[in-house]
Amino acid sequence: MGSAPYLGALTRGALMTRGFATARRLLATALVVYVVAACAGANHGPVPAKLPADYTGSGPGTLLAAYPLSQTVPGLTELASLSARIEYTSTSGIDDSHPTVDAAVFVPQGTPPPGGWPVVALGHPMTGVDANCAPTRSSTLSGTSDAIATLLVHRYVVVATDYQGLGLTNAYHPFLDSTTVGLNLIDSVFATRRLVPATAVDWIAAGVQQGGQAAWAADELTENAGVGLHLVGAISLLPLADMTGLADLAMAGQLSVPQRLIFRDYLATLKKEYPDFDLDHYRRGMVKDEWNSLSKCADREASDSGGLAAQITPDQLRPDNPEAADILHGFLDKSTLPQGPTAAPLLVGFGGDDVIAPATWTERAVRRACERGDQIQVETGSTVRFRTVDSPETLDWMRDRFSGAPARDDCRELLLRAEPVPPGPSASDGDR
Repeated sequence: MGSAPYLGALTRGALMTRGFATARRLLATALVVYVVAACAGANHGPVPAKLPADYTGSGPGTLLAAYPLSQTVPGLTELASLSARIEYTSTSGIDDSHPTVDAAVFVPQGTPPPGGWPVVALGHPMTGVDANCAPTRSSTLSGTSDAIATLLVHRYVVVATDYQGLGLTNAYHPFLDSTTVGLNLIDSVFATRRLVPATAVDWIAAGVQQGGQAAWAADELTENAGVGLHLVGAISLLPLADMTGLADLAMAGQLSVPQRLIFRDYLATLKKEYPDFDLDHYRRGMVKDEWNSLSKCADREASDSGGLAAQITPDQLRPDNPEAADILHGFLDKSTLPQGPTAAPLLVGFGGDDVIAPATWTERAVRRACERGDQIQVETGSTVRFRTVDSPETLDWMRDRFSGAPARDDCRELLLRAEPVPPGPSASDGDR
């Protein structure tokens, strides 16, 4: 029932795995086997009784179920006074339906501070689009367990959503839809507060890659969808903020190995959203023959070293005409950030050797947000500063937002610089 990381090309250290020494020592105490109680669609014995919580109400943010984790990462068990899996109602950004989503919730040891525990809603990196690719089915929460441990050390309640369609099978996962994952984060905080009454209304949205996209989107959506909560900041690291360049790279036959998997998953998502969408305008040969195999979470780990994705030739995964490429552009535009103004300070970190979303793509998104008047601290470059949720610099930024300190705004300086080149083949290293 476990799932492998999404892409072998993405080093765990480049995501969320740099915790402080205390958390690391605790996490190294035992071999980890992560099993979630009451996994949807699986037989794991008797379903445990629900945890005491407020299960009243309806609509987005309603807590539907909460169970203790039957087994979890030993380090997290020692750091947390409560480790739970929750099911809650959220909202689809595609059709405004209200699917059930699940998440893991961790509460620090000790007495909450005056006003309650501050909350960090953690969005995970890409894990795939199948239900069993959910972090709550992974031995390390898809690489986020170290980050969660560090956040617990810093006395934050952590809720780590799986996103719609991952973990539970009641809905598909609308991959790259920024609105859906942003709403999933917001609603996870509402649900967590129904399980943990000692939480504060203050919270931060944070994440890397797809999680960075979710955190940024949550900052835009909270004005309407987060009424009753107080978002003090959002941390968007290596975000999938503007992925329109995928269509150009695919047309040019220059998708990197990780981008091929992303492109495949996005096409599969479009087919689920729009049944008339013709996949065969974009796939042929081995890609068509091995379509389902390419979606398996376990295939991702070897994707850079002889996996199926590395065998794809440019002609097997590209639009077959300019009109097909234009259709893709239109769909990708719907998820591109920004979609609206943010409500809280935003930290965006990007650059370096990111082979998923080149820096020029992300800078264009940041520039558009700055032109809207958003308050953004921009961190770029290949250093590890601000590239993980649990880096010392990122943790300092969190602390300052929760304490009410003024946030830095780099927008004026950014807008004085020359605009980056448009997303496209020149922004990629091709078959890296």
